[in-house]
Order: sequence, then structure tokens, then C-alpha cells
Amino acid sequence: MEKMANLNKKAVENNDNIIKFSKMTSKILKDIINIVDEYTKDILLAENYEIEFKGFSLTDADGRLHRILSISDLDELYLNEYLKNDRITLNSAKCKNDDNDSEKDILDVYFQNRSYKLKNIDLRNLENGYVTIYLSSKKSKNYRFKKDDKYTVLHKNFNNISAEHFERVLRWKDLDSTQLDDLLKSFDVKCEELLNIISETAGIGELELYLDLFNDLEHIKNETIIENNKVVIWIHPIYLFSEINVLKGLIYYELLEYDSSLIENKYRIIFEYCKEYKLLIGKNLQVIGKLRKIADDKNDLETIEEIDKMLVELI
Repeated sequence: MEKMANLNKKAVENNDNIIKFSKMTSKILKDIINIVDEYTKDILLAENYEIEFKGFSLTDADGRLHRILSISDLDELYLNEYLKNDRITLNSAKCKNDDNDSEKDILDVYFQNRSYKLKNIDLRNLENGYVTIYLSSKKSKNYRFKKDDKYTVLHKNFNNISAEHFERVLRWKDLDSTQLDDLLKSFDVKCEELLNIISETAGIGELELYLDLFNDLEHIKNETIIENNKVVIWIHPIYLFSEINVLKGLIYYELLEYDSSLIENKYRIIFEYCKEYKLLIGKNLQVIGKLRKIADDKNDLETIEEIDKMLVELI
């Protein structure tokens, strides 16, 4: 390692076309983040996934080629334990800029400028916990970074989901950051009063509802956490596009785990959620049988007719 550092030092003294490792990798990671769409950016900045690379190459000042295989692989090029605790990572967006760092805070290894292209980002393995970023590069006097002309984001094949589900996936992916922020604000306003009313009706001390923005778009599922007199419901981002009655029914449905007696008086609004669930998933929730029985007991002919139709209807 000492010999390598000495060679690198001599190369540095004779070459102005070089850049410190931390600054080079920071530039590349930042450029990746800045160049992708909002949905892909959210995935890369989340801490849920390992980021692996294909074609991420660096050439040091002595001409040796180094290949970066993953975010964690970057650690191997750090020369002291201090930096290992502060590594560059897409997931937590710690892209350091080391222009003014002391000798303790920077790598001793320098690298040559290269021209990089972002070729593809593969999101098809999100369920397995990782994302693959494809890059290509070549020698260049100055650092450059751009999208390849054939750049694409590879998504899962959504052939097995319903038309409504697929349409909402496309709507979600088409949102830019401003549109998403506006929709989230509208969602919060829409749900705030609703949650207050439901918490009083159900006798819940605290009731909170959140969109799980990093949930897999293909698999629609919600999660309810109950702790004493507090209920927290995490719902799939697809429900951002749902009407208020559907959200109300969804909340009451999730609260059946907290208080099963709610079904008696809230069966009709729960049915509103069941209808959308069938539209999105193509299946009926098991609770539908109980809803029909309640409707029958109440002689609610309209609801009975809707349920019977839905039970035989194919999506």
C-alpha cells in the first residue's frame, strides 16, 4: 500500500489532469441522482436497497484501472478507518465534497478524469433488495457525465396486474417532484379531518395514516401497527389516487383488527374499499361475505345486488 501511495504521489506531481477519489466519486453519484426521474431518484436515495454497478471504472494517476462493483465496494479504496465510518453512499446521500478537507479527511489516491455515460438503471430486482446501475466510460481530458442516447429504466413486467393497477403505476411514475408534493399536500389535507372523525367514532386515542412511498408498486399491501391506544396505518402509494370514500373504507377495514364491531355500522363504507380492491387486485376480500350478511339483515337491497354482481364479476 505504501509503495502504491508513493507511485501515485509521483504521478500527481507530473499530471494536472487528476482528481481526488472522493471528489470524483461524489461527482458521479451526484450526477446519477440529478439525471434520473423522480421515481428512480426516490428508489436510489432510499435505504431499502443495495446499489450495485456495472461498468463503473476509475483510472488512478498511475494508469491502473479500478472497478467499483457496489456502493459498499467503495470502502475498499479508502485508506484509513476514519473515512470508513463516513463512506460515500447513494442510499444516505452522503456525497462528500472534499475540496477543503484536511489530509485526515481525504484519500491519498488520485484518479484521472473520464467521460461517463449512464446507460441503464435496472429496477427489476427491487423485491430482492437491490438495484443495478449500468455505466460506461472512456479516457477524457475533462470530467463529463451524461445520459446515453439509448438510456432506459428497466421496470418489472406488469402484465399480471389489472388495467386499473397498471394505469395508476404509470400515473405515479409520470409525477415530477412538484406534482408529487402537491398531491401529497392535498392527500394530507383530505385525510386530516377524516382521521379526526374516525378516531372519535372508533374511540382511538391516536390514529395516523401514512403513504408508504417506497413500497413495491407491483404488490399492493397495507400494514397496520397497533400499540395500546395508538393505531398507525401504512398504505400503498397507489391509494394516493383514491377517492375520499375509498380511503375512509380502507381505514375502517384496517381498524377491524382493532375493533371488529365496527363492521356492523360501517359495512357500507367498507364495501366502497372492497370495490376498489377488486378493481386493483382482481380478487375479493374475505370480509365481503360478512358485509353481504349484514346487508341482508338490514334489507339493504342495493348493497346486496352490488355484492352479488361483484362476486361473479371477473376483472
